[in-house]
Amino acid sequence: MTIPTTRLIVCVSLAFLCYAMIVTAEDKPPQRDVAEKRLMEMDFSLWISEIFAVSPDSQHVAYGAQAGRKQFVIVDGQAGKSYQVILGNMLRFSPNSQRLAYAVEEGRKSFIVVDGKTLKPYDSLGAGTLRFSPDSRRLAYAAVADNRMFVVVDGTEHKPYDAIVTEPLAFSPDSQRLAYGARQGQQWFVVVDGHAGKPYAGVGSGSVLFSATGQRLAYVAQVGKQQMVVVDGQEGKLYPGIAVGSLLFSPDSQHVAYAVQGADKTWFVVQDGQEGKPYETWVDGPVFSPDSQRLAYAVALEKDKQVVVVDGHAGKTYRDIKVSTLTFSQASRTKISSV
Repeated sequence: MTIPTTRLIVCVSLAFLCYAMIVTAEDKPPQRDVAEKRLMEMDFSLWISEIFAVSPDSQHVAYGAQAGRKQFVIVDGQAGKSYQVILGNMLRFSPNSQRLAYAVEEGRKSFIVVDGKTLKPYDSLGAGTLRFSPDSRRLAYAAVADNRMFVVVDGTEHKPYDAIVTEPLAFSPDSQRLAYGARQGQQWFVVVDGHAGKPYAGVGSGSVLFSATGQRLAYVAQVGKQQMVVVDGQEGKLYPGIAVGSLLFSPDSQHVAYAVQGADKTWFVVQDGQEGKPYETWVDGPVFSPDSQRLAYAVALEKDKQVVVVDGHAGKTYRDIKVSTLTFSQASRTKISSV
């Protein structure tokens, strides 16, 4: 059915980057032309505000709506089948923008609807776990049955556990592998391609990471009150803390780097097992250059004195370096944003 739409017009800005020809050795900043395109109109009175998604190519809009006691998903103005509840934080477009999946609840059972088709019902679903693979062909999510939690990949149920760490549910870049954290009793471990690894006291939330080739895997493991990075099954040195989100592979998948806190409370980078110079406070990074030959990160020497360290050498002092802005150019030169 088609729902009348009169209340709110949805517009998406489409940014087109036009790059000038390179005439010098320095990179030229992109020139940005912005155009707005009206995708659809939606009735704001029906909208379930926490259920909304725009496709990666910005050509499609999907959102949850309610009429009476029924809820449904509207895609590009067309309403789908109605259910008792559309579950929040589970509405996903595929990376190629051609597929849509979401979670619903009907008759005390929960299940996934993908491409308009309903999948097997379960007692409940892991909130926020729904994932398409990078090539958009595969689908994975966590489900619960008989008080046990397990991952479902392409309709196949993995081994059940007491709990699944939902945040690190991750496909490899080549879409061939899947990894996630799981708990059995008091022990946590990372499951890769359905096989559980060595148990630990904990697995770092969001730390499960595949390399660009998909052949290598790294994550943060908890041992007592300390943490270490496990790369390809090999355990690294234990430290009091590892900076959240700092673990990364180089673009060529050959190098691994992350930020750690030492016993004396200083911070430093570990690259391929080698510890860098310690600094008072961690700020941002690390980041590898596109050619994988250089490494940069931001630290603080003291209050209001922050620097970018490139290849082990500290640069100019800034009052503040904005987080998540440290990058290399395509020519592997550093770029920073400071205030």
